[in-house]
Amino acid sequence: MLTDAFALGVTILMVLTGLPSASIRQRCRRMHQHPTQPSRWQAPGVPDEQAGSWDEGAMIGLAEIVVGLDAHWEEDRMPLPEVLERLEALAAASSADAPAAASADDP
Repeated sequence: MLTDAFALGVTILMVLTGLPSASIRQRCRRMHQHPTQPSRWQAPGVPDEQAGSWDEGAMIGLAEIVVGLDAHWEEDRMPLPEVLERLEALAAASSADAPAAASADDP
């Protein structure tokens, strides 16, 4: 289960950054050190611009999950039910913002 949680964190990091898994933790170390401060993140460990624009709340939320799943000690890791809750909240916030963004694009 621990390796599954770690793998989920790496997968989330890959989705966020568009980077391959090899050396991703090293390449995203500034994000890992400062998950709530995107202005401190350094390329290549930043959200993938080719995926479109990222909502800052979503970026921070995903970075916090990654850090939570990567804690060294098992008891410090974010529990998977909490990960699921956070992901569901991020998805709900994103879908709530989508209609407002779509209507803003309408002429």
